[in-house]
Amino acid sequence: APAHLDSVVLKVWPDADWNGNGVTTKSTSGLFIEIMPTVSLDSVPLAWKSSQQTATGSSSAGSEDVAMSAGIRQEALPLQELLNVVLGRRLFIHALVDNSQAIIAANEGL
Repeated sequence: APAHLDSVVLKVWPDADWNGNGVTTKSTSGLFIEIMPTVSLDSVPLAWKSSQQTATGSSSAGSEDVAMSAGIRQEALPLQELLNVVLGRRLFIHALVDNSQAIIAANEGL
């Protein structure tokens, strides 16, 4: 078995621009997912995605929240379920967001 397989987690890197499309004023969500051991910097990319959000956001934090929620629900959770079976254990998801308001909202369940 590969080294450190018992310590791998899914790292989810969601991001969004805010009203980046000048015609529709809709934001674009971006996503990168990798599997990475907690004890080394080795990683394997698993998924990446870019898509236009379906509504105009009222704040950068809101756009980030939409990107994080969709990325976790639509991409990370199905990968987690598959890898739980493959690895025979519960795999944790670490979402890494760069917007402090979106982080607070996610942590407080807002």
